[in-house]
Amino acid sequence: VDVRVKWPNDLVAGDRKLAGLLAEVAGGAVVVGVGLNVSTRRDELARPDATSLQLERGAGAEPVDRAPVLLAILRTVGAAYRGWVEAGGEPEVVLGPYRALSATLGRTVRAELANGTELVGTAAEVGPAGQLLVDDGRGRHEVSAGDVIHLRPA
Repeated sequence: VDVRVKWPNDLVAGDRKLAGLLAEVAGGAVVVGVGLNVSTRRDELARPDATSLQLERGAGAEPVDRAPVLLAILRTVGAAYRGWVEAGGEPEVVLGPYRALSATLGRTVRAELANGTELVGTAAEVGPAGQLLVDDGRGRHEVSAGDVIHLRPA
């Protein structure tokens, strides 16, 4: 399944949400949670723009076994974390792959900001602190929090 990252923390297959990631600082650690739709049927999905690994594999595909999926996730996260630590916490070790897998960069987006305003423009870059830089034609604006909706070309 071709999976991409929708800024900041969703995983999508096409434009359908497959998973969500949450991170929270707790004491001296960061706790990360992942919600992944593995074998969810279409009628069980919480939202119409969601999907599951099983649905993406198509009708007639073998059922998805959760154990290999979980092991692959843990191995990948572990390797990425080790690489980041070995690089002394250099943000680019994480941001480079994030950008390469982005479903958001280069797209026209609408950012719905916490203060109730909206920003429409092109998702131009992910900054060094993970913020989304949106170019609205008058300049680049940093979006650090908010909902980002991918807009279809007119």
